[in-house]
Amino acid sequence: MLKRTRGVALVVTNPVNEILVLQEYENKPHLGKLKGMFSIPMETSRLGEQDPSAIHRLHREELAGLILPQLPGIYIGAYRIVPRVWVKLYATKTDSFLLPSVSGDRPEVGNYQWKSPQHALQLWIRQGAREMIEDYAAKHRNVVRRVCIPPGNLV
Repeated sequence: MLKRTRGVALVVTNPVNEILVLQEYENKPHLGKLKGMFSIPMETSRLGEQDPSAIHRLHREELAGLILPQLPGIYIGAYRIVPRVWVKLYATKTDSFLLPSVSGDRPEVGNYQWKSPQHALQLWIRQGAREMIEDYAAKHRNVVRRVCIPPGNLV
């Protein structure tokens, strides 16, 4: 039996309701991401790790320096971004316009930017992130998306 991977994602908004996007620096096609794609912050959960712990780790590893008073945040839904990979989406706010600092010698992500949801959707965006941003912007809750469209197949 093939293993199912779990993860968490976070839509972070600033005081003018822009969302935080970042750029992928590594290829991981089995997770639906390619170098150069934009995304919202996402992290693979460790075996047995609960969502709050995974989100706090995501904050430490990818969002260093960003003050997020409410973690894990508001639950939005679950997304099957690629076969056997399910990610739960949460939303939270910051009172700042500061951007996270890149950490480590070989960061997996960087080029952090604040974008309106509409502008974020114009980027070359990681599979699953598009649907997450759309659902967040539409104020959907308790979403279950079993299919996320690959970036090259948008209609």
